[in-house]
Amino acid sequence: MGAFTVVYNKNGVPLENGVREQLQSTAAKIRSDLPASFYHQGPILMMSMASGRPMISELAEIRTSAGNKLLAVADLRIDNFSELTSKYDLPENISQVELLLHLYNIKGEEFINELYGDFAFVIFDTNDKRVLVARDHIGIRPCFYYDSDEVFVCSSDLELLFATGLVSKEIDNSMVAAWFYGSLLYHPEQMMFRYVKRLVPAHFLKLDEKGIQTSPYFNWDDISPLKLSSDEEYKKLLMEKLQKAIRNRIAPEGTPGTHLSGGLDSSSIAVLLSRELKKQGRTPECFSWSPTPGGKEYPRSEYPAIREICRHEDISCHYTDLETKHIKAAIRDDITHELFFPTEDIVREKAAELGVVQIFSGWGGDEGIAFNGRAYFMELFRKMKFYALIKATLNRAGAFNENPLKVFYGRVVRFLPPVSW
Repeated sequence: MGAFTVVYNKNGVPLENGVREQLQSTAAKIRSDLPASFYHQGPILMMSMASGRPMISELAEIRTSAGNKLLAVADLRIDNFSELTSKYDLPENISQVELLLHLYNIKGEEFINELYGDFAFVIFDTNDKRVLVARDHIGIRPCFYYDSDEVFVCSSDLELLFATGLVSKEIDNSMVAAWFYGSLLYHPEQMMFRYVKRLVPAHFLKLDEKGIQTSPYFNWDDISPLKLSSDEEYKKLLMEKLQKAIRNRIAPEGTPGTHLSGGLDSSSIAVLLSRELKKQGRTPECFSWSPTPGGKEYPRSEYPAIREICRHEDISCHYTDLETKHIKAAIRDDITHELFFPTEDIVREKAAELGVVQIFSGWGGDEGIAFNGRAYFMELFRKMKFYALIKATLNRAGAFNENPLKVFYGRVVRFLPPVSW
C-alpha cells in the first residue's frame, strides 16, 4: 500500500531540494519496492509512493481548458468510478486520481459529495494557490497534517510527515496523560504530538489566502432511514452490499488474510472472503487471537465455531500463542504510533512470514452492521428524545435483569463530563 506527502510553503518561497531528498530516502526505507514520484515547483512539493489495486496511490496532473494546472496525490479506491465518468462524460481510461481533478474542475469543492469509497487525497490548484484535503466517510485511509505560519505539511504516513524535517515532534502531555489514565484511547483529531492533527473522517480541509478551514461534507444524521417491506429484503440488500464491499477490496495479487475469532463479525467476513477467493482459485490465510487449542474448553469458547467454519469452508486457522516476550515488546512500543495490542502484533508478524498482503477483519463490526446498541442510548440523549431513552433503559434492564439506574449510568452518565474526564 502506498502513501503520499505534500509540503506547501505558505509564504511562496521555493522549497529547498533537501526536503525532497529526505522524503525520497525515507520512502525507500519504508517500501523500497514502491517507486516514488515527485512534483516540485516553487513552494509546492508533492510525493506519491505509487501502488496499484485495490488501493491506488499515485500523483496526477491535468490542464484545464483555461490552461490552469491542477495537481493531486491520493490513496484511494473510488467505488462509483464508472458511474461518475459516465455522468460527466469523462474518458473511461483516466485514472481514479485524474477523476478527482476533472470533477474538481467541473464542480469545484462540491465534487467531494459525489465520491464513494476509501480515500485520502490532496489537490493543489496552481491558479488560486488553494490546497484541498479530504478523507473518506469513516476514515479508512489515514491523513495527518501540520500547519504553522510558514508551512503546511500533509501526509498519509506519520513517518513521512516527520521525514520532511519541518514538523515538530513535541509531545502533548495532556494527551499522553489521558491515554495512561484510560479516559482517552482515541481522539478523532488530536494526537500524541502537540502540533500534528488527523483530518477527521467525512471532513475536508481548505487552505487559501484566508487561512485554513476544516468542515464536514457529510453527516450521518442527514441520512434518511432505509425502509423496506420485509426482513428478507433487508437481509438480501445487506448481503449484496457486504459481498460487493469485500469483492472490491480484494488485492488482485498476493495472499489475502482475515481475522477469524468465531464471533459473528469476523466469521461472516472470513466466510464471504473465502468464497470470493475460491472463484479465483485462491485461499485466504486465517488468524485468531486465541491461543492454540488444548485442554479443557469453556462452554462459551469460540473454538468450536472456528473449527466448524474451517471444516465447512475448507480453510485453516493460525492461532496466537502470547508469550512474555511479546508483552515486553508491546510495552516498549511507541504509544505515539502504536496501540498496545500484542496479539495483533503476533498476527501481523505471522502474516508477513506467509506473504499476506492484506488482512480483512470484522474488528469493529459491532459498531456497524452487527450494532450492539452501545451508542444508541447516547444518541437518544444527544437528540433529547428522553421518552425513548427511558423506554430503552427500562427494556434493557428488564431483558437482562439489571437495575435501570445502573443501565442509565453505564450507557449515558459515564460518557458525560465530569464523569468522563
